[in-house]
Amino acid sequence: DRDEALVKENGLWGVIDKKGRYIIDPQFEVMRNDGKWFQIKSKENLWGWCDLDGEIVIAPRFEKAFGFFDGDRAPVLFEGKWAYIDRKGIVVIKPQFDRALPFVGNLAAVWVGNYIGFINREGRYEINPQYNGLSRDYEANAVWGISCYERVTTGKK
Repeated sequence: DRDEALVKENGLWGVIDKKGRYIIDPQFEVMRNDGKWFQIKSKENLWGWCDLDGEIVIAPRFEKAFGFFDGDRAPVLFEGKWAYIDRKGIVVIKPQFDRALPFVGNLAAVWVGNYIGFINREGRYEINPQYNGLSRDYEANAVWGISCYERVTTGKK
């Protein structure tokens, strides 16, 4: 259990300890607990991460971002396409997706146009984009439960 809490004051988010003292002064438009770090949204409307002391570990430079929910990759919107970064902020799977979700286990759902596929942590397709809907369920051991609504076929062989 951690001893801090996210708090909002005058429209900005910060972090207090269990005695109500600020650990990180309110300075972020949005702040989310991301396990090891905090995901932050700057006043410039860009996403990044800071550590538990408020030190920036990944500078806010992404248009949108999800957290490092399952380890070492986070999806980020970068130059109009979704990519994945590592915990150093380095793009490890290049911007190429129209939408992307965090990894659960070793797979992440990605959209190419209207079609959904699944990539592994190296960015290679395990399931090519071919579905037009999905539902996901997280189980206690963090694995995908996938129900694909409709497989899209082109009639091409």
